[in-house]
Amino acid sequence: MFLLTFCYALTATSVMRELLIPAMSPTAINGHLEGDAYYYHQTAQAQAITIKNKGWAAFKLHPLGQGPAGIASALYMIWDSPYSVVVLNCLLHSLSVLVMVLLLTNWFDWRVAVLSALPLALSPYMMLWFSQVNKESMAITGSMLFVFGLVRLMGWQRPELLQSALKSFVIMLCGIVMIWVVRPYVNQMLLPITALAVLVAVVMRTRQKQLGTALFASVGASVLLALFLFGTGAVSDKTLAQFDGYDPTRSQLDALQPFEPVDKCLRAIALKNWQNADLLPDYANRKLKAFAGQRCNTLSLLNMQTGLTTRSSFVDADFYPGSSLEMLGYLPRAFLLGVFSPWPDKWFYFSDGKPSVFYSLASFEAILAYLGIGGLAVWLYRGGSRNILLPLSIAA
Repeated sequence: MFLLTFCYALTATSVMRELLIPAMSPTAINGHLEGDAYYYHQTAQAQAITIKNKGWAAFKLHPLGQGPAGIASALYMIWDSPYSVVVLNCLLHSLSVLVMVLLLTNWFDWRVAVLSALPLALSPYMMLWFSQVNKESMAITGSMLFVFGLVRLMGWQRPELLQSALKSFVIMLCGIVMIWVVRPYVNQMLLPITALAVLVAVVMRTRQKQLGTALFASVGASVLLALFLFGTGAVSDKTLAQFDGYDPTRSQLDALQPFEPVDKCLRAIALKNWQNADLLPDYANRKLKAFAGQRCNTLSLLNMQTGLTTRSSFVDADFYPGSSLEMLGYLPRAFLLGVFSPWPDKWFYFSDGKPSVFYSLASFEAILAYLGIGGLAVWLYRGGSRNILLPLSIAA
């Protein structure tokens, strides 16, 4: 399975890099997509030159705060070609698919596990990004390893023995470190839900007087410490910081236009217009305003995108919350959009005069997701193990 996935991924990424990307993206440079991918590549090349001149003492894992560039620079020292990164991405992808299958065999037989992993294994989106210097290959594999190790630890394979507990810890630690290299803030996001899961498990094991509870608690505490220690260290640290209060700058407000969605949105959250909810603590008001602010930043894409397909994919672009209560009332819909978009009425809009390969794929993936979520609900109703709620909680 690992070898088949690797061979497919290497073939697909090579086709993407050599044929499809140059044909689909005129701004691509020697197969590198404009934007983050090309920026990481340039940063890696610059560090590789520095290492050649000054030795490995000049190596930085996060040059300019970018982990993918650090990894790529080391690979360029071994094989000075973008395909050194492509091969690593394909190996990581194959590992993530294998771990996903192993994870799913905790609840399903091999046939169901393999079938369920196929959308990840074959995904055209993955093949596109894995042909580039990117964050996804390492972040996805790290997340898979972390969840797999956590499921092992939580008792469904009975970690009474020291060897089993340590094996689970090592698997999770590998995942935590891989996540840290590219997206440290994800470890911060994993920390609270993991802490809650470990706490509940310790209480239940204590009440049931299970053997190995002290060992379980010790390993769980070590995992939480690792998540804390590896929660910062890259330029992406600011991603979570952006969700702790948001105020438009004076230059933003001075440049506002009357009719653009982003300008209406920013005007609604300006300090003189925004209304905090008196019954909510200051922390909650700051978070809700920050959510609203990040929506405004997303709507700014409408100022740059002229393609009808892209513009029509935006949902609720005419909603401009001006208070904490409005934003609080919108959160359930926002969550549903995040999980279930595109809605069924949008599945075939690519054929309505707005053709797009990528949006066709998005619709197909949405159909698979609906089938999967519906099937999982039926499976749980018919007596499926509730233990699967742990990885579902992390995913949510």
